[in-house]
Amino acid sequence: MKLQHLVRFGVTALTLLLIALVIGPAAGVRAQDGGPTAGVASEPQAPATVLSTAASTPLSTGFTYQGRLNDGGSPANGAYDFQFKLFDAANGGTQIGSTVTLDDVSVGNGLFTVQLDFGATAFTGDARWLEIQVRAGASNGSYTGLSPRQTLTAAPYALSLRPGAVVVGAGTTLTLAGGDVGLDATGVTTGVYGESSSIDGKGVFGKATAASGFTYGVYGESASAAGYGVVGKASAASGITTGVYGESASTDGRGLYGWATAISGATTGVTGQSNSTAGYGVAGLATASGGITYGLYGQSDSTAGYGVYGWATAGSGATYGVAGQSNSTAGYGVVGLATAGSGHTYGVYGSSDSTAGRGVYGYVSAASGDAYGVYGRTNSTDGRGVYGRATAGSGITTGVYGESASTVGRGVYGYADAGTGVTTGVYGESASTDGRGLYGLATAGDGFTYGVYGESNSIAGYGVVGKADAASGITTGVYGESASTDGRGLYGWATAISGATYGVVGQSNSISGRGVYGVVTTSSGITAGVYGESASTAGYGVVGEATATSGFTTGVYGESASTVGRGLYGLATASGGFTTGVYGESASTDGRGVVGVSAGSSGTGVYGNGIRGVYGQTDAYGGRGVHGIATLNIGDSYGVYGESNSAVGYGVYGRGGYGVFGESDSPAGYAGYFYGRVRVSGDFSVGGAKAFKIDHPLDPANRYLYHFAQESPEVQNVYNGVVALDAAGQAVVALPGYFSALNTGAFRYQLTAIGAPMPNLHIARKIEGNSFEIAGGAAGKEVSWEVTAVRNDPYLRDHAAQAEVDKPADEQGKYQYPQGYGQPAEMGLDYQHGAQFGQAAEVAPLSGRGGE
Repeated sequence: MKLQHLVRFGVTALTLLLIALVIGPAAGVRAQDGGPTAGVASEPQAPATVLSTAASTPLSTGFTYQGRLNDGGSPANGAYDFQFKLFDAANGGTQIGSTVTLDDVSVGNGLFTVQLDFGATAFTGDARWLEIQVRAGASNGSYTGLSPRQTLTAAPYALSLRPGAVVVGAGTTLTLAGGDVGLDATGVTTGVYGESSSIDGKGVFGKATAASGFTYGVYGESASAAGYGVVGKASAASGITTGVYGESASTDGRGLYGWATAISGATTGVTGQSNSTAGYGVAGLATASGGITYGLYGQSDSTAGYGVYGWATAGSGATYGVAGQSNSTAGYGVVGLATAGSGHTYGVYGSSDSTAGRGVYGYVSAASGDAYGVYGRTNSTDGRGVYGRATAGSGITTGVYGESASTVGRGVYGYADAGTGVTTGVYGESASTDGRGLYGLATAGDGFTYGVYGESNSIAGYGVVGKADAASGITTGVYGESASTDGRGLYGWATAISGATYGVVGQSNSISGRGVYGVVTTSSGITAGVYGESASTAGYGVVGEATATSGFTTGVYGESASTVGRGLYGLATASGGFTTGVYGESASTDGRGVVGVSAGSSGTGVYGNGIRGVYGQTDAYGGRGVHGIATLNIGDSYGVYGESNSAVGYGVYGRGGYGVFGESDSPAGYAGYFYGRVRVSGDFSVGGAKAFKIDHPLDPANRYLYHFAQESPEVQNVYNGVVALDAAGQAVVALPGYFSALNTGAFRYQLTAIGAPMPNLHIARKIEGNSFEIAGGAAGKEVSWEVTAVRNDPYLRDHAAQAEVDKPADEQGKYQYPQGYGQPAEMGLDYQHGAQFGQAAEVAPLSGRGGE
C-alpha cells in the first residue's frame, strides 16, 4: 500500500524546505522559514559556543536539523523514513562518517525535526554538504533522493575557529584544555614555535602542576630512527652557554633526566658529545662541599643498557673513556648504579681502543680516608659492580689492573654488600688463550701479603671468582703461585661459622674443563691433588657441583694412577651429624652427582657397604632414587640387579605410587618377567588381552599356543558340567558346597541338550542350598549346563568393583591407546610414564687425563 503511494507521488513530488540547523542539545531553537522555492534548501546556521573553565558537562557531537517536506506539491503529514549522508563536495566527493537512518519521523504540516550525529571528526572547518533520502513511513520500498545536496554553513562567531584563524590582542592569554591532549599542532618544519624577547623569558614554557606521578613540564617525542625527542641549541659562539638546562627544586628531583625505555639493545639514557679538543662530552659538577655527592650519576633499567657509557675513539694516547675525580674525603670520582633486578647489567662500563688508553680511570687525590679511585656498585643479583674485560686475542692482557703503593693498601678491592644472591666481590674475565681473568701480584718481601684478596659478606657470595671463557686450551680461571715453603698457591677462607660456605670455588664452562684442578707432582708420600677440610658439623670437605643443564657433567672427578690409590677419597671425621665422606651433586638434567666406573671386566663401578649398601634419594619430579643402566646391548646384562640371601628377604623391593615400574622398548621383550610363582594382593588390571601361553602341542619346537581369558563388566564366577536325566527327564545339579557363601545372584543359567531334541528343557527350581533342578528333557539323555554368578566374598564386598570410573586428575586427557582415537602417541598414558621413568642417556666415558 505504501509502496504504491510512494510511486504515485514520484521523485519530483518530494521537496524539502530547510527551516534551521542547531548545534548540540539546544533543542527548540530554530529560525523562521525564509520562503525558499520548492526543492531548494537554504544554508543552515549554527550558533557560536562559549567555553567555560568551570566544571560542566561537555557538548555532544550531535545537532538538531529542521526542514519542510512537500508531498505532491502540498505539505506532507504522517510518518516518513529518512536517510542522511554527509559529503565533502556538492556533487560526488567522499562521504564523511556513517549514514544516519531515522524511521517513522513525524511530519506535521510539512515540518519535521531530527537529531543528527556524524561523529567527533565530521566537522574540522572544511565545507560540508548534506544528502537526504526519504520514503513513506509504512513502506519497505526504496528511498527517493532529494536534490540538490544541502550546504551546511557555520554561525558567524564560529568563523573565528576556521583553519588559518589567528587570535591576537594585547595581553591575550589563550588557554587550551582537553582530555589527554591540551594542544595538538602540526607543521612541515615546526609543530609548535615559541619566542620571547625578554632577557629572562621563555620561548616555550611547560609546567606540569600535578603534585605526584610521572609528569612532564615539556615532553618531546620523535618517530624518526635518528631523530631527537627534545633538542636544545645554544647558538652563541662564546660564554658559558647551555644547550639544554634542567633544574629541579625537589630534594629527590633531577635537574636533567634521561630515560631509555627500550628493554634491550645498547640503549643510552643520556648521550653527550663535544667537538672541542678540550671539551667534555658530558660534564657533571657537584658543588656541595660535603655529603655523598655525585659529579655524574647514571642509571639504566635495561637488561643490556648502560648507566654511564664512555668511549674514547682516539687510536693512541692516554685517552679516557670516562674520567672521574672527587676531592671530598667521602666523595666518589665515578659512581655507577645498575638497578635492574636481573641480566648482565653494568654499574660502569668503559671501553678504550687505544693501546695505552684506559677503559675506566679513577683518580683520588686525597692522601687519606676511605677514598676510591673507582667504586662500582650494582643491585642486580646477576650484575657487576665493576666489570673489566680484555678483548685483545693475544699478549699478557689484563681485564682489571690495580696497584697500590700503601703498606696497607689494596691493588684491587672487591666488596659485595648484598645479603643474599650469587654476588661477586671481584669478577675478572679474559678472552685471551694466555690471558688472566684476574692477576694479582704482591711485591713486598715479607708480611701477610696477598696477590689477590677477595671478601664477600653474602651467605651465598664469592670472595674471588675467576672465569676463563676460552673454549679451548689450558685456560685458568684463577691461577695462584707461591715460592714459600709454607705458602699457598691459592688460599680461600670462608669465615662464616654456618651456612653453605666455600673456602675456594672453581668453575669451568668447557666441556672438558675442571672447576677445580689440583696436581701434586711428587711421586711418593701421602699427597693430595686437592685437599678439602671443613670444621662444621654439617660442612663438606670437598663439594663438587656441575651446574650445566645438559651434557655429561661431573660434580667431582678424581683419578689416581696408583695400584692402591683412590680416584676420590672422602673422610668425614665428625662422630655425629649427617656427615658425608664424599658428596656429589649435579644440577644438569643428564648430570651425575657421583659416577663410579670400573674398566675391569668384573670390577665394581660403585661399591657400598653398611646398613644401606647403596642409598639413593631424589627430590625431583620424575627423578630416580637409584638409576641403573646396562649399556651392553647383548647378553644377560642387568640395569639393576638385586639379590638377597635371606629366605624371607627381597631381591628388589619397590614401594610408592608405582612399587615397581617396568618398560620394554623391544616388541619381543617383557616389561616384567617372573620365573616362579607370582602373587597379587589387590586388584589386577590389564590394558591388553589376558592369555596363557604354552608350547603348541602340534609343533612345540617352533610355535606357541595362546588361550585368552573372558572379560565382563562384573566380577563373575562360572560353573559348568554335564548331568544325566532320569526316566522323567529330570535331574538335580549339585554345586560346590561353598557356592552360596562365595556368590550372589542374579544367577545366569545355560542348558544344552545332548543326544536328542528337548524343546521343553528348562530350569524347574532355581539355585537353593547349593543345587538347582532341570526338567522337561528326554529320559536317559544328558544335558550340558553352565551357571554364572557374581562373586561376593568379603574382599569384594569391601572393595566393590566398578566398571565405569573417572580417570584420576593426573591421567585425565590422556589415553591408554591414543592411536585408536586418532590422537598422537604423546597423548598416551604410557608415553608419559615412559618420559618420567624411561631410560636415560648412556654414560659416556670421562675424557682427559690429568693435565693432558
